Amino acid sequence: MSYRVVWRRKLRQRLDLLAFLAHERGDFSGAIPRAIQEVELRLALAPNEEGESRSGNERVLVVTPLSVKYEVFEADETVLIYEAHVYKRRR
Repeated sequence: MSYRVVWRRKLRQRLDLLAFLAHERGDFSGAIPRAIQEVELRLALAPNEEGESRSGNERVLVVTPLSVKYEVFEADETVLIYEAHVYKRRR
């Protein structure tokens, strides 16, 4: 089964902006876009087996440098990502 992965629009726009700003600062690693792509792939395939469960139906998945909170709607075969954080690398 394949799930449809949906990001809150403003959240996804913010992540795209952070990726752009990182690139403008000379960070050409592409870590944020790669993490977004991996999150989407993993959640589309098996969202209930990814990350850690939290209260209710909430789950958390970390794909460095990104962590996302999401909920799975089985009846609609949809995953809603409603919160995300980008973490700076520790040196």
